[in-house]
Amino acid sequence: MKGIASNVPKTINKTLLSWQQTIKLVVASFVLLGCGEYSGEEQSSSGMACATLSTASVQGTFSVEGQQLYSQQCASCHGGSGYGTASGTSLIGCATCGDIDTLTNRIATTMPIGGVESCGLDCSEKTAEYIMAAFNSGFNAQSTASSACSLEGVELESVSKTLYRTSLSLTGQLPSEKQLTEAESAGEAALSQAIDTYMTTDAFYDRLMEIFNDVLHQDKYLPGEDALNLLDSNDYPERRWHRDLGLNTSMAGHERELYDWLRNNTNDAVSQEALRLIAHVVKNGRPFTDILTADYALVNRYSAQAYGVQGQVAFSALDQPLDANYPEDPNDFREVRIPGIPHAGLLTSSMFLNRFPTTDTNLNRHRSRKVFEIFLDTDILAIQGNRPDEAIDLVSTTPTLDNPGCTGCHDVMDPVAASFQNWDERGRYRPSRLSSDGWPSDIQPRGFNGQVMPLSGNVDKSLQWLGKEIAKDPRFVKAMVKILYTGLTGDEPLAIPSESASSDEKSAYAAQRFHLGTIEKDFTDSNYNLKVAIKGILLSPYYRASAATGHSAGVVGSARLLTPEMLDRKIEAVLGYPWKYSWSSNTTHLSKEGGSFNQLYGGIDSDSVTKRIVQPNGLMSSTQHLIATEMTCNAATKDLFYSAAERRLFPLVTMDMAPMDENGLTDSASISAIKQNIAYLHWRLFGDRVDENSSEVNQTYDLFVDIWNRGQSLLEQDFYGNRGLRWGCSLRNHPETGDSLADELRITRDENYVIRSWMGVLTYMLSDYRFLYE
Repeated sequence: MKGIASNVPKTINKTLLSWQQTIKLVVASFVLLGCGEYSGEEQSSSGMACATLSTASVQGTFSVEGQQLYSQQCASCHGGSGYGTASGTSLIGCATCGDIDTLTNRIATTMPIGGVESCGLDCSEKTAEYIMAAFNSGFNAQSTASSACSLEGVELESVSKTLYRTSLSLTGQLPSEKQLTEAESAGEAALSQAIDTYMTTDAFYDRLMEIFNDVLHQDKYLPGEDALNLLDSNDYPERRWHRDLGLNTSMAGHERELYDWLRNNTNDAVSQEALRLIAHVVKNGRPFTDILTADYALVNRYSAQAYGVQGQVAFSALDQPLDANYPEDPNDFREVRIPGIPHAGLLTSSMFLNRFPTTDTNLNRHRSRKVFEIFLDTDILAIQGNRPDEAIDLVSTTPTLDNPGCTGCHDVMDPVAASFQNWDERGRYRPSRLSSDGWPSDIQPRGFNGQVMPLSGNVDKSLQWLGKEIAKDPRFVKAMVKILYTGLTGDEPLAIPSESASSDEKSAYAAQRFHLGTIEKDFTDSNYNLKVAIKGILLSPYYRASAATGHSAGVVGSARLLTPEMLDRKIEAVLGYPWKYSWSSNTTHLSKEGGSFNQLYGGIDSDSVTKRIVQPNGLMSSTQHLIATEMTCNAATKDLFYSAAERRLFPLVTMDMAPMDENGLTDSASISAIKQNIAYLHWRLFGDRVDENSSEVNQTYDLFVDIWNRGQSLLEQDFYGNRGLRWGCSLRNHPETGDSLADELRITRDENYVIRSWMGVLTYMLSDYRFLYE
């Protein structure tokens, strides 16, 4: 049979180039439009751009003394221009500052950190007036889109595209046809409702734990009995209770399977207690501050026995338990109170304390640093100040208390470190007042933000006091939004611009800071409902922007390389089958639970590898090609085995539908069906709604034709092997059960090269950046 004309070059490799490109959308969206203020109003498709704020453009009344006080006591942390530093938040467009009276009270009671007494009420009022006039005069509720400036030239992606992306991101599934139809007809309202629905699924809470584990690294203790081994046997004599059941583990069988099941579900629950608490708080609509203040621990039936509290609560049962003696669902987590433990959310979780350990000389300073970093978005090591040679104190016995070269950091860090004094290096509760050595006297007393902890009622439960204080600090809200922003977009918020940064860079930062500040305020006003913050990020231009005009000034839109876990879920959602070792294997290649490609593809083990690789390297590139070729081979024939109505990939074509009929004539009906199916694949694999006659579809169709033409040349040689599929790409067993198929149901032949043409198309599309990136 003669081939059909094709516009595709004689190599498929040319079609596989774009996935390697860096696709961050760097845009110049911030165009000066007026006097230097900007309104804070977000446009549905254009957003806002902001002029650089400076004291030269300040409007409003304030005393010069207020400016001087700010420079003396605030600028070292918050920056001379209010943009913030690594140790202090930005005050530009401060959505949580409130009015002057609110800000005055906050400064008077909490600032400056470590020296509240140095700025009394009059000082606080004048400083607040300056901050509001200098950095917030353009960010008030009465501002409108017609005010000084706006974020111009930003185009948001379609509602259907955002629906596709948010569904995969939050649930690991494609949106339903019903949700898609509603979104395309009702628009933004339907999209918002769909996101609300996604945030009620079990998969969403798994995703939430995944995001926070990137910061807390609690999955370090998932292997074997790693978490249980860290519990003290005197405190928890039943920590490894599964060992005492007398189960035969020496040979394969039910008892060894049960032993492994009990061990894994006990260890995993202890390991992930802090992450489960986060999911529990959100699932039950509690204020997110509860993660630091909850007066309970979270256990399943199996970790409850390890802690010795199995009698406190009842657990729901599985429909088909592995063993009748242990019917309880391991994913059913309940609140308990461990006797003798003054619970303070995840701060008193044994695994949290072990993950961020201390020593006799470190005195919990490492834990303090991590508290500031994770929950207050403050880098203790970046506190501004000089560290002169003379700061090396060889005379004083208490330099952290009386050497100015040391106290700048230690006045902030040590009170929080001292608040952990009742918990030892192994995360065990050991009240310091009962210790023979007591707590050292050469360290600041327990406290936070310059406030000394009242001893009355708090001596043995200082972390409860600390958790409540952190929860009231506006930096807690900023830190949580930052974690979510990074987890959902793949990018960290813009870095604080230096004083020498360009006006465009400062404007870009100011605009993003205001957008995030608005999300932070909504989060706070919703009684710390984390779902409000998540939806705010997903609906913002920083997640949804698809295009922008102008010269580079800031980053909007989300274009991130999918993490191995996200790619793992997308492969199964799109193709219907996971990428794994074999049909019977329970472990996929990219999963964190033993997936051999997880870390090769940029994943973390929460132990020695704690930072994800976000730019593909050579190994990751090779992995991408391997996924495309292996999954194409496996998925194509499996999908074609089913009826058209049941197929995920080829619902609109048959196995013999080709561009030309048996007589060598163009088959218009088949061509139309092929193009329609290609358009369908563009939606399924990329989330793009394209017409069958679009340039995107025509390019993919040309590839199909090119492969098919080459196949015709091979078939004309009339070699028997040219009509057979490779063993690994053929179908001889049922895709779901693995049972051997009757000969007439097997797919082992490709008589007209149509199946292999579709395999080529799938290989191309699975290698495209639109599949590998979000």
